[in-house]
Amino acid sequence: MTVKGITSYTDLLGRILTDLRTPGQDLTATLPISNSSQEITPEKFKETLLKICTKETSSSPDTWSTENPLLGHCAVVTLLAQDLFGGEILRGSLDNTPFAYMRSHYWNKLPDGTEIDFTKDQFQSNSPQNLKSEPRTREYLLSNAETLKRYTLLKALFDAEIGLTQTTTPAQSTTTENPGDVAAKLREATSFKRNDSRLFTLPEKYNYEVFEGDGKLDSKGNVVALVVGPFGGGKNSLVDSTTKVANNIVQQVVEHTSRERRPHETEGKEYFFVTTDEFRRMTENNEILVWGDLTGNFYGYSTGAIQSALNSGKVPVLVQGPNNVGPIKNALEKRNIPTVTAFVSPLSKEELNQDGGIDKAIEILEKRMEGTARNRLKERSEISRAMFESLPDGISVIDNSTGRLEQATIDFLSLIQAKKEEVSKLKPTKHPAMIELEETGKIGDDFFNRHKIDPKGRKAIIISGPSGAGKGTVLEQAFNDKELNLGKAISYTSRTKRPNETDGVDYFFITPEEFKDKIQNGDMFEWLMVVNSKYYGHSEKQIQNIFDEGKDAIFDVDIKGANYYRHMFKRMGVPYVDVFISPVSKEILDSPNYIEESRPILESRIRNRGSGETEAQIQDRLNHAKEYLKAAGTFTHIIENTDKTPDRAISEFIAIAKGK
Repeated sequence: MTVKGITSYTDLLGRILTDLRTPGQDLTATLPISNSSQEITPEKFKETLLKICTKETSSSPDTWSTENPLLGHCAVVTLLAQDLFGGEILRGSLDNTPFAYMRSHYWNKLPDGTEIDFTKDQFQSNSPQNLKSEPRTREYLLSNAETLKRYTLLKALFDAEIGLTQTTTPAQSTTTENPGDVAAKLREATSFKRNDSRLFTLPEKYNYEVFEGDGKLDSKGNVVALVVGPFGGGKNSLVDSTTKVANNIVQQVVEHTSRERRPHETEGKEYFFVTTDEFRRMTENNEILVWGDLTGNFYGYSTGAIQSALNSGKVPVLVQGPNNVGPIKNALEKRNIPTVTAFVSPLSKEELNQDGGIDKAIEILEKRMEGTARNRLKERSEISRAMFESLPDGISVIDNSTGRLEQATIDFLSLIQAKKEEVSKLKPTKHPAMIELEETGKIGDDFFNRHKIDPKGRKAIIISGPSGAGKGTVLEQAFNDKELNLGKAISYTSRTKRPNETDGVDYFFITPEEFKDKIQNGDMFEWLMVVNSKYYGHSEKQIQNIFDEGKDAIFDVDIKGANYYRHMFKRMGVPYVDVFISPVSKEILDSPNYIEESRPILESRIRNRGSGETEAQIQDRLNHAKEYLKAAGTFTHIIENTDKTPDRAISEFIAIAKGK
């Protein structure tokens, strides 16, 4: 079949969009059907479809074949059938149909009420049964630019096949808007403004507009992690790995999109799939922070989803494309939300900077994308090369080369942790008295005029030591001693209770607002705010209650906490003893290599206790152990809790607690 003056489908589509189009005509409206001396019956229409349906008019070109020419044509065929016969378009969901390649199937309802499915043969022997139908407008189908293009091409092929010319009398009129108009009205209907904060320089043909709204966000003291990288670089595998091993630290936030769900995609995992109308409603209500219009399909992040992650105390992780990573970073930082950006690469930064490094990276990526259509592979390679060549200095490169996913996950978590620590240093994070003590070495009289503790003849026991030193075991045995009368000073915290924890035993769990009220009311004897706005601290009333019950108060604290309580209790006249639990002997502590000799012992204990911590968390604990070991000499009592002396360590602590 040929059309005069047309040598390819590209030429044909160009002709449709120019020469064959009435000036000012809206192609999303019903296209006119040509006059003909022959009657176009449904049977004749079916026969014609088998001749004109092509790979180019299919929504599934990679699996289309001449043996199954109707594959991927239900949407465009129903539109064309409506042009011919009028009536309605019906849609049925295929979400629960395992053999379906799309999430929707469309068919026609003729004016006489007869339902007819012109493309059911695409399912061959597996035709879906008893689909629940719901009417769909032409506007709904043609809001997708790809559907519009395929429908327009199929209409031209139909006219060419039956040898007709267009008239100007449509079978049915409509006021459908084309995707460009929809995007324009979205911008006009909201306070969205264009955001051109690009991080990467791409060829102009691959750029698309990105817009930002006025939606509000509260960081809650948190940061947001942005993940970007070339096609095939492993962004998604890195994020999947990170959320799997550290789901108490990070939470992936996915975009909303108006495009159709693909067969391999899961709602809420790759995207939240909504209609164009629903996306429009979200933008009008400023529920979308940043959005882009990619060939008539809209993509954007919901402010609600981002805020939900921030509220949870977890770090939101957003996987980005090269066009929108800059605008989303800019939009977040305008709202005082710190960001950290990771570029996931098949090579390290050092390897990329070597001669031929980018060429090598592209070669690896293309090998990973084997099976991708040639033209699509070319586009992806061009975009990836542009990203490598314009990689900004301020973005951290995560080496996710083959076989390195575990280490890449650790690197990513370390990057997040470093940013959280950087942010935590920028704001008040502790009781003013603690800051005063650290900066001046003393605390002013004002604090002691407002805070009073009466020990009632009892004492405070301050205990400290690095993770893995065995403090928990020592304290457990001490609390079991009937001759001791101990009460643990339990911290309040605003973080979420973990499954193995008990309120009032491990911590007193309260909301951040309740914790802040306690600070304002002067009830917190000391407090700290760590990353993610999680508060920890001891209540003055709770400490006094322990003494009122005739018990000695146990304080299990870090090095700074031990220094703080020694100073406070001395000024307040509260008797105290301070004890350091050491994982190694005093001889090793006195040696020049005490840190190196202590590390393998602590590491073995931390790993063997089965706490389920990630590798990054284990390494963080080991790094903090240095601070504890360096300060061991500041304690009055040092108890050796080596692998050979656990019973002796318990006996020594109990003796100290009894005052012997």
